[in-house]
Amino acid sequence: MEKLLSIINTVLENRGKNTVKFISEESSLKSDIGFDSLDLAELTVRIEAEYDIDIFGEGVVSTIGEIMEKLNGIDLDGARKVAGNGFYYVMDDVFYIDVKDGVNISYHQLIEDVRNTSVYNPYCKEESYYEVFKNIVTSLVIGEEIILLDADFTDVEVRKLVGDVDIKAATRPVVIGNEIHEGNFEEVILSNREKWRMTLFTSGTTGLPKSVSHSFASITRQVKKSERHINDIWGFAFNPTHMAGLQVFFQALLNRNSIIRLFGLDTREIIHEIKRYNITNISATPTFYRLLLPPKDTCESVTRLTSGGEKFDEHTLHQLIGLF
Repeated sequence: MEKLLSIINTVLENRGKNTVKFISEESSLKSDIGFDSLDLAELTVRIEAEYDIDIFGEGVVSTIGEIMEKLNGIDLDGARKVAGNGFYYVMDDVFYIDVKDGVNISYHQLIEDVRNTSVYNPYCKEESYYEVFKNIVTSLVIGEEIILLDADFTDVEVRKLVGDVDIKAATRPVVIGNEIHEGNFEEVILSNREKWRMTLFTSGTTGLPKSVSHSFASITRQVKKSERHINDIWGFAFNPTHMAGLQVFFQALLNRNSIIRLFGLDTREIIHEIKRYNITNISATPTFYRLLLPPKDTCESVTRLTSGGEKFDEHTLHQLIGLF
């Protein structure tokens, strides 16, 4: 077993600087994957599952050499890969993962979903985080305002906020089609930024929330786009219709980063998702961070934490150092 894994490691190490090794210790393999023994059929099935690709087809693989030949033929140059609960999890095209909703969406799928949009509603009141994100991207592509409403707003609250409007019927047909594709994704998003607007509602401590309208420039003024951020993987710990969540969304979107939902999960699930996807960046409130304390594990992949909205006491900060 160790010799087999060593061979796989050697092959993958030579694929490029961003390659992450397969698990190299037999004990880890048994505990993380659950195999007491590993034959070639199981190995090929596991490789295909973890790559989320079909490289072996219907053919029978009879030697380790054949597996190596297939792996060498995969075009994964420049892919970002992070260790997961298996050999490794490929993150190069992941847009959004949500264990709570059972969602795993690639940037390719996001683009396809936007292209297939036939009607647009500027009022966005969705339970699904992905639907919120997709609607924002759609609004950018067509250059129209989007009005974000919290999913838990009642009908009475909505009427007080937007007036006597049937928000479900406020749709119009749109044709996007081939206007957006993999090659021009960012270009199309940015092409209508001057006329695009986003309206959201502040969550004040008292009274009715107040509407705030943002231009693309104002909503993205904190975004840092550069080569150093292209491998960031974001833990999403806010409501997607609130300003703090939107700042994380745009930071990730404009750097084509992956977003992993952490908001609404329990402590065990949060730690599991951080470790499974090697999350590197988390922005959250002190209340969220306190859910993870006292630390019972370490999350070494996290390289940057940010916080706001509440006071961050020294005791909490000291404990977080032990976690991250």
